[in-house]
Amino acid sequence: MTMESLVKSKTNSEINKSDAQVLKSWKKQEPYTCTSDEVIDAYLRGKIEGIDYQNKILFLRFSDNMHKITSITSDLLKKLKEIKLETEDVYLKIVDINEFELLLLTNLKYYENSDLLIKAYKLNGNIKKEYNNDTFHLSISYVPLTENIDIEHIKCDGFGLKYAESKQVSLASKA
Repeated sequence: MTMESLVKSKTNSEINKSDAQVLKSWKKQEPYTCTSDEVIDAYLRGKIEGIDYQNKILFLRFSDNMHKITSITSDLLKKLKEIKLETEDVYLKIVDINEFELLLLTNLKYYENSDLLIKAYKLNGNIKKEYNNDTFHLSISYVPLTENIDIEHIKCDGFGLKYAESKQVSLASKA
């Protein structure tokens, strides 16, 4: 008699009784040991879940830092305007998810008055004290805008983003 004909000849209840008797013959060992396939499957599932979780954390940190840099830039430009130092353009270089560099192009006339630049660098120091930490680092540089400045070189140096003023909510106004 073949297995197929044996299965066809038994009713479902007979098969279920037979299964129950067979299962009673076996006792689960404590502690339960996994098969190598189960271990590999669990590892791969955990690895995928871990990578997804890590990517979400990195994205959230980068997003938070981009909001922070935008707000800081807006606030800095307002404060520079208050001390009568206006910028022509502002460029951003993203070094990594935690590190940013701002490059502010200013008129050459501001370099004739060192008091203005000293005030500007004091603002930079205050910003660094307030915001720089393990998950966010910002450096700010001022460069005089002359005919020798080549914007393409600035882009090639990694300053690929140019600040386009918009109605951003500043960090100061949230407090």
